[in-house]
Amino acid sequence: MKADLIFVTNRTGLLSKIISYLTGKTKPAKAVHVAGITDRNSVIEALATVKETPLLKWKNQHEKYEIWRNENWTDDVRQQICDEMSEFKGEPYGFHKLILIALDLIIAKIWKEKFIFRRLLFNEDWPICTWVYAYAAHNVNDYKFGVEPEYTDPHTMRMHCKNSQEWKLVERMD
Repeated sequence: MKADLIFVTNRTGLLSKIISYLTGKTKPAKAVHVAGITDRNSVIEALATVKETPLLKWKNQHEKYEIWRNENWTDDVRQQICDEMSEFKGEPYGFHKLILIALDLIIAKIWKEKFIFRRLLFNEDWPICTWVYAYAAHNVNDYKFGVEPEYTDPHTMRMHCKNSQEWKLVERMD
């Protein structure tokens, strides 16, 4: 359904393993990437650029993922989130932001989560995977995944969904 949230849970590549280790609080995180389903039955995600892929093609390219649905959102809210996600299409990925985010995550591993470096990431230009969905939901109805959209990571978003009554796991591929 449009505006459903996807978590990629395949941790086979080196980057996925690093993300899993850094974002997991006490053990490696399950979610390593975030994407969203559009109103055109496609998936929008930030890779080298923010791109859109037909849903069936996307599913055939991914071995492990979960799809979550917010059951409180109206059809109008879902449409607006899809429109907001589409605004990111073609934007280049914010690779440079990953360094600052990694520094924050390292600090969180040895001390506590302070978002010291992520506070420097104040604009939506150069999105990373979580920002496309988190900012779309925030811009439409001020939704937060437990933190401001600029502080999200795949693990934080997944744990928010898992622990929230309004989110329901609708599909899992293991």
